[in-house]
Amino acid sequence: TLSRQVRASHDSQWNELKRVYGVVKGRLKDNTTRLKDQKAAEIKANAKGRWRDLFTRQREQLGAFNAAERGTLSKLWSMSLVYRELRKQNRQTDALTILYTLLSSSQRRAVFDAAQEGERRELGKQIKQQIGAAGRAIDHEAKRDYTRLRDDFLGQCAALRQTQNRQQAQLKTAWQGRKVERTQALAPVQERATKRQQGQRRGRSIKDDDRFRTPRKPRDPWPRQS
Repeated sequence: TLSRQVRASHDSQWNELKRVYGVVKGRLKDNTTRLKDQKAAEIKANAKGRWRDLFTRQREQLGAFNAAERGTLSKLWSMSLVYRELRKQNRQTDALTILYTLLSSSQRRAVFDAAQEGERRELGKQIKQQIGAAGRAIDHEAKRDYTRLRDDFLGQCAALRQTQNRQQAQLKTAWQGRKVERTQALAPVQERATKRQQGQRRGRSIKDDDRFRTPRKPRDPWPRQS
């Protein structure tokens, strides 16, 4: 029927509108991810110089530490370095632990290695924070695009709903008009049918009236014996 065709057409229009919205939203999401990946790669590329400088300085410090560990008096230099690192790592370290660490070659090396590892972790943390900040800035810009896209989608939904409501109203008006025309066209037929039914009912009433019945012959109370 016409109403089913209209409903099918309306459903198809909604599905198409939602499909286009999903496609555009997906492209926007892919573009945001691509920009974040590019920015992260750019930050990492720019950080290569910082990593190079750090590794160069740490190699020099390692060489100086190893050289100091081979001498007797030069160990005082490595001890002072280790003492500063111990105080930097934990200012609550007790004197006995500090003394044991300073007098043990393996403990001094462990503190030295931990200090260099801490520097590498700190630089990695800074770069990670920089990447995170850049990603949040990109997400902030993308949020505006998402908002505009959603506003446009809601506006299109409102316009489509208004158009479909108008079409449904026109269809309803046309259906009501055809109903009136059909009623008017069938009025003579209905009138004849009503009269015929009235006539049939009138005929049955006359037939059932005792005044118009043929009197029956009364039965003989004493039938003859054969």
